[in-house]
Amino acid sequence: MDNLRLDRGRERVEHFGGDFGFMGSRIARPDRDGMRGGFIWDGDRIIPCHSFDISTEWTETGTYHRAIEATLHHAEGSLKVTGKVLNLIPLRNRRDGRITRISEGLTEWTLEDGRVGYGLSEYLDQIIDDQPVGLAE
Repeated sequence: MDNLRLDRGRERVEHFGGDFGFMGSRIARPDRDGMRGGFIWDGDRIIPCHSFDISTEWTETGTYHRAIEATLHHAEGSLKVTGKVLNLIPLRNRRDGRITRISEGLTEWTLEDGRVGYGLSEYLDQIIDDQPVGLAE
């Protein structure tokens, strides 16, 4: 199962009504290149995204996400979004001697054109030396 192990992951699942939505994912791995990608739903089709850039503003304690700026890149251009975490559920998973911190945030998302939608932002981080490994991102 080591090939499924990840150090940290970032996912967003957003919904703006029946005619628009997006999902972005950033997965880092300890032993090889990770992946970034996602998709955009434009109401008629799914547009695959080949890259996903993300910047996180952390809470005062520095361990939970408070705000997010992200860009999804696809063959036709890019989509920039900002997110504000409205409420957060901190969780932990313990398996095979590893601890994963899971932060599930109800997030308000704003598109470049001003549309507002709601969805989840999820951060998963392995805990190494009592710290989440993804805080440097």
